[in-house]
Amino acid sequence: MFSLSTSIAASAGPSKRMGSTMFYDPVNECMLLFGGAQAGATDYNRFNDLWKYDYPSDTWTEIRLSTKPSGRFNTPAAYDTDTNQLITYGGESTDPEPQMWAFSLEGYSWRRLHPTNMPSPGRCNTPLVYDEKSGKIIMFSGMGYDSTFPSDTWVYDVADNSWTRMTPDEPPHGRYGHTLFYDPAEEAILMFGGHWFEGSNEGVCPDLWKYEYESNSWTLLEENLPLNAKFWHSSSVSNLDGALTIFGGTNGRDFYDETWRYSEGEFTQLVSDPHPSAKTLAAMAYDPVNDVTLLFGGLDYALHGDAGDLWALDNSGTWIELAGAGTSMDETDTTSTGIPGFPAIAVLLGLLLNQKRLHLRNNARV
Repeated sequence: MFSLSTSIAASAGPSKRMGSTMFYDPVNECMLLFGGAQAGATDYNRFNDLWKYDYPSDTWTEIRLSTKPSGRFNTPAAYDTDTNQLITYGGESTDPEPQMWAFSLEGYSWRRLHPTNMPSPGRCNTPLVYDEKSGKIIMFSGMGYDSTFPSDTWVYDVADNSWTRMTPDEPPHGRYGHTLFYDPAEEAILMFGGHWFEGSNEGVCPDLWKYEYESNSWTLLEENLPLNAKFWHSSSVSNLDGALTIFGGTNGRDFYDETWRYSEGEFTQLVSDPHPSAKTLAAMAYDPVNDVTLLFGGLDYALHGDAGDLWALDNSGTWIELAGAGTSMDETDTTSTGIPGFPAIAVLLGLLLNQKRLHLRNNARV
């Protein structure tokens, strides 16, 4: 069982944050937002709260549960349509080892999973994606708890509660901050972007790849895309037509406020004024009932810290800012806006990449 707090105005919803997990709940026809973090001077304030957002009424409702994961952000997560569960793995937390949790949409409850053959090392900053053709959940690479960026491919079977490491020939560079999505036209998993590392070499990925579970193969589809190479961008997929929407991101120097859509093998830029400001690590998900893509929070370049704004992108490609702009839980808490006086990229790279467990190698350069 679960209890809901009193429904509150959207303007008093989740605090400013980055790296949250947002996903659509088709059972209750609402958006859900879990976790995230606020950047402080030396560490993060990690959240494990769960919020429900209703688009027609523009209201947030906090879902209070006694059993839940510890606070975390940049958490790999995928929705399993067969069981109506959100499956999460790892994430940036204070847990010494990666944890897996399942959130059931039928009853709203968290359950700790103990699968066999867990991916090692544990990791964050990588997506999980549900492969509709195989019914499996796919993960590629990510930022390891041991400061590595393995170029490995893993498959999770929800029914068996087990992971299998795949060994495809010639996989892509290991990377983090990328996008994985299922393309119904290709009947395969596609991957865009990310920041790659191999030894002392590194770079931002300008490519588009395809992974096919049945043949266990990676194929490079395009190497010079029309949009900027980037990582830590936000993305979501429409389950009406399979179109991918991408917003924001960074190349390690610049922050972007671009919106792109990928459909039927083509990237198209969507131009709208107004639109969200340049940011990274914003939560993004598609609402099929109202046919809008929602974008919340993130690390905002203009604010030099965490944001709490909420935007909707309609099917014409127009952005609309909603009244549901989140505010800090405690407006006197100086950690809610990052580190005043420092550029956002310094906050992002100095904190997120150089923590004790997730610091970059000394000879790496962003």
